[in-house]
Parts: sequence; structure tokens; C-alpha cells
Amino acid sequence: MKKWLFGGIGIMLLIILMGFTVADFAGNGLMNKQISKSESSTVDQEKQVFNNDYYEESKAENKEPIELIYELSVDDKIYYFESEDEIEQVLTKVVELSTENTKDIEVTIDGENVNIDFEAIPTLSAEIVERNFVMAGPNPTYTRNNEIVNDVSYEPSEVLTKLDFNEKVIVESVVKDSQNISNVTNVVEELLRLNSEPAEYTIESGDSASLIAEKNEMSLLELYELNPWLEKREKTLQIGEKLVVEKLIPELSIVNCYKATEINSIPPEVVYQENNTIYSGLTVIAEEGEEGKELLKMDVDIVNDEIVNESIMESLVVTEPVSQLVLIGTAPVPEDGPAGFFVTPLNYYRLTSSYGPRWGKTHRGLDMAVSSGTTVKASDGGQVIFAGWDNAYGYRVDIDHGNGITTRYAHNSKLLVEYGEVVGQGETIAKSGNTGNSTGPHLHFEVIVDGNAVNPYDYIG
Repeated sequence: MKKWLFGGIGIMLLIILMGFTVADFAGNGLMNKQISKSESSTVDQEKQVFNNDYYEESKAENKEPIELIYELSVDDKIYYFESEDEIEQVLTKVVELSTENTKDIEVTIDGENVNIDFEAIPTLSAEIVERNFVMAGPNPTYTRNNEIVNDVSYEPSEVLTKLDFNEKVIVESVVKDSQNISNVTNVVEELLRLNSEPAEYTIESGDSASLIAEKNEMSLLELYELNPWLEKREKTLQIGEKLVVEKLIPELSIVNCYKATEINSIPPEVVYQENNTIYSGLTVIAEEGEEGKELLKMDVDIVNDEIVNESIMESLVVTEPVSQLVLIGTAPVPEDGPAGFFVTPLNYYRLTSSYGPRWGKTHRGLDMAVSSGTTVKASDGGQVIFAGWDNAYGYRVDIDHGNGITTRYAHNSKLLVEYGEVVGQGETIAKSGNTGNSTGPHLHFEVIVDGNAVNPYDYIG
């Protein structure tokens, strides 16, 4: 009897304790932790998961539920939003305002990945794109295929295949504390704001300082300030030289990835062949040759209108080049008399004045600066028709080469030939000097055709 009584009392106490425990759990909100099936947003799901774990670990401390918000970082800039949707709105708008020939742009966040979906608006007919570009597996090594493409209707084209962010973009959830929540419109404006940054510019054919400034939306004064040496050297700029310019770059830039095709020229092979009917030192082009054409298939990445990557993936020959045939003379040059071609009268020199306008009139030849006493050679063989003093020219030599062509050598210090003498090409005829109307030691060299001075470089190369 006592055994049964104590057993019954124990069961009743157990039921009472269980009741208190359930009530205690319900009072602390643990019974409300179940995620509703109707809640579908990522924000609510993450909040629930986080809060569930939080309650399990700290129920006894009576902590209140916490909130999650979303952090967008673009390089070193950080913004906070209530939801991922707002971040997607920001990034989508930036892409829309930064790209052309695209539609239906949508930026989505998938865990650590930020994806840009879009539809490209073709700038060329689908027929050209289909004909010119066949998707091939990546092959970074450039090799020219032996395949010959008989269809010469290939045309350059480009197809936008991918958009990406140039800067590092990270989205992650964080615990809401005292952060300032960002406004979608304000963040879009900030990410599109243009900043002036230095960039390198390579001089191209036809460039001038003013044109380079115009290309880069700068004033000429700003270009001079970035390149202090430029103003003095503006008229002697060389293709390939580098300048510093300013580029306007947004906080967040878009990488445009293209599949492109381009038609390039294939230079003809030059075949050399000896010929004993041509004087040694002369070459004659017997067959001109023709350039070929090749179709290059490339991956091209463009950021802010500049190509940042260009990789040739495949090459197809459209037209084979035709070789050029060059004949090399082997016949000995005559010791006396003309060979029929001209060589420079000095082995080494510094050009101080060219043929053409100078000091209000035409300079009739080349001024070739050398030390006094330098050997002067006959540019070609012929007969000496003048050897003596000429007030303006100083000591001068003229050689008649036939066919109405005469060469003149002036300002010499010593003459080594006489009137009527026949000389051969390369024969020493004088020593250079500084005689006559001369501003320093040099050789004045002229080529005269039918009585008219012409540019010597048209004859001596």
C-alpha cells in the first residue's frame, strides 16, 4: 500500500514539474522559434537561423533577438542595407548606366558570388557573327593553323559575352549595430562618380600635343603640367613614346568581355636570289609579292574604353601571301666610270641641315658634319667636271655620272682629283673641311638632275 502511494505521488510530482518546464520554455519564447513556411525571403531565413542558434546557446542569459543587415564593400568603400534586394538594385543600376548595347540587365547575389545577367544587343547582323565566330575552347598559345579559308567574305565583328566588376565587390550579412543604413540612389551616384587618375598614353601616328589633350579631355596646359618636358619637344615627338595623361575613372568600373574577330595582313616572305648581271651592292625587286589575309579570333576585355586584355584564341588563313623576289647583284663595280647607283660619300656623319627650305630659301643639299680631314668618296663613278675653288662652296668637286646626273662635294680642305679625271664609285676624291661660307667642319653634298638640285636621300637612301 505504501509502495503504491509513494509511486503515485512520484508520478504526480513528475507531471507537475513537466508542466512548469513547458510553461517556462513558452515564457522565454522558445516555442516560437519555428520558421514559418510562408517566410521565403533570404533576410528572414538568415535571421531565424541565427536567432535559433542564439537562443539555444544563451537562453539562460535572457538575451533579446538580434537583427541582420547586409554589407556591400567595393574595394575600400563600405555601405549597409536592410536587404540583399537593395544591393542588387544598386549594382544593377550601375551596370545599366555603365554599358551600351545591352538590355534586361540583372545583378544577383548567390552566396559569395555576384553575377551579372544581361542580353546583348547585336551591333552586327547575326549572320556575320555566326559566320565569323565559332566558339572554341580556350587556347592561349598563338598558332597559325594551316587551314585555308576559301570564303573571303569574312568581316571583323565583336560579340559581348560577359560583364563583370573591375573592382572587388563583396556582399555579406552582418549583425545590425550602430551602422548608418545607405540610400540606394545615393550609393549609385557615388559609385558612378568620376575621379581623375594618372594614366599612360602611347603616342600614335599623327598625334600632336593638342590632339592628345583633346583625346583625353584635358587642356593643353594640364598636359604640359603632367609632362614638363613636352612643350620644348612637341615638334619632335616620336611614335611609341609615352606620356602621362589624366583619365576620369568611376569608383566602380565594368569589364566588358568580347569575342572578337579581326582581319590582319600576313607579310609576304622575301626570297633573295643572286644575279651576276647586277652590280654588287645593288638589289632589284623582281617580283613585288602580295600580302595575305588572316582571320584572328580573340578574347578582348575592355574597361573604361581601354583594352586591358587581348588574347588570340585561333587564327584562320583567308588568303595566302605571295613571296617577294629580290635579286642581289654580284657583278663587280667598274673601277672607273658610273655603276648606275649611288652610295653615301661619308662612312659616318651627323646630319646638321636637310635638303629643303632654310632661312627663307631652298637649301640645295645635305650638310653632313664630320671632323676636318675626313675622307670624302665619290658617290658613284664618273668624270670630274669641276675641281677647284668656289667662293661660297670653298674647295669643291663636281662629278658627271651621265644621264644628266651630277654630284657636288663642297667646303673641302683638300682636293685629291683633277678636272677631266675619271673616277670609280667609292674612290677618295677629297678631304672634308670648313672652307667657303661654312659655319663649321662639314661636307655639303648635292645631287643635281638636269641642272636642278634634288633631295640626295632619294638617291643614297
